[in-house]
Amino acid sequence: MFRVTLKLKILLYLSEFSKYRGIHENGDEIAIYPEEITQEGIAKAVGITVSHVPRELKDLINDGLVEEIKGRVKNRAKRINVYFLSPMGIAEVNKIKNEIGEKEIEFNNKIYKVKDLIEKYKFMTWLDYFNNYLIQQKKDGEFSNIYHVENLINTKLINRNIELKKINEWYQSEIPFLVIIGARGSGKTAIISKFVSVIKNIDNIDIIMISLIEDANVEFLKKKLEEIYKKSKNFEEIILKTDNLIILDNYYRVSEDLVEFLNSILYKKSKGKMIVIMREEIPVYMRFYHLEDIKNRKVNELYIRNLPLDAVKEFFNDIKEEEKLKLIYRLTGGKPSLLVYLKNFDENGLVKNSTLTAEQAKFLIDIVKGQAKDSESPKE
Repeated sequence: MFRVTLKLKILLYLSEFSKYRGIHENGDEIAIYPEEITQEGIAKAVGITVSHVPRELKDLINDGLVEEIKGRVKNRAKRINVYFLSPMGIAEVNKIKNEIGEKEIEFNNKIYKVKDLIEKYKFMTWLDYFNNYLIQQKKDGEFSNIYHVENLINTKLINRNIELKKINEWYQSEIPFLVIIGARGSGKTAIISKFVSVIKNIDNIDIIMISLIEDANVEFLKKKLEEIYKKSKNFEEIILKTDNLIILDNYYRVSEDLVEFLNSILYKKSKGKMIVIMREEIPVYMRFYHLEDIKNRKVNELYIRNLPLDAVKEFFNDIKEEEKLKLIYRLTGGKPSLLVYLKNFDENGLVKNSTLTAEQAKFLIDIVKGQAKDSESPKE
């Protein structure tokens, strides 16, 4: 049984575009690559934000499973990075497909081999299968609790014990909804990922974490949840009457009907818990609750702020010079995502996700590497 991780999803997704690797090998400079194998295309396909893709791809490249090249992409003026499986990556995916392919599953009230369902009848892709079917594990003749988590982030948390304590206090309370609010890159998803990794081993409930796409509506959520539960329960039962934890990540630009739907169930939800992770800059009219709902103990709010200077010092504990640590803090603002990019020496990630110039990003990386001198500090 394979655990469905983001890296596995990316490998399976890229396996659908293996033919483009041949274009690269043939040195065809005028070849046009599809947008689907850019970082944006990969993010859209596996259901995560673009900012999370570079870290996953970096690990896969370091493991020798994915290759990165610059190529021409339709509607792009400049050559950009595109990705495809390496020979080792192809072998790894084929190994997984061969192991899973002979498994028989029920689909539309008929029994099929997984390989036939995907490659012969084209009812779904390999990624669809792993998303929708490989989410339950059989135990003692019965299915164990569902654990379907998208966008999980495994990273070291610094100075977040207070936030985790507050989340746990909410979880133990009778309040059905928790809203996590913070600026982009403030570490909201990482904190919830840590919380999920703890309770999945101690609590006997279904845990479902869904990354919302732009303009996600009620139908999107309904389809996701009913696929996860393999239609053993209807949408209303899953939302209102099932003992589960449903986490909606990346709640930002969603459809109006989803806002209205969440508002309509605030006082109807009789079982289970729901966490909604939203950006601080979200318009007021897209927030599905009001102050009175907080007062009536239907919703709890938790604001996630950037890290203080002391936490930055702990994160970069190898750096002893106070002034360099203060400079890191001033230029990054203590934003967790930027600190992680910096820790990984990811200059491109720093520049793309902040107002830092390339010169400033390089200087910060040199500080962490121990190569920078105070006299070289770039202008802000």
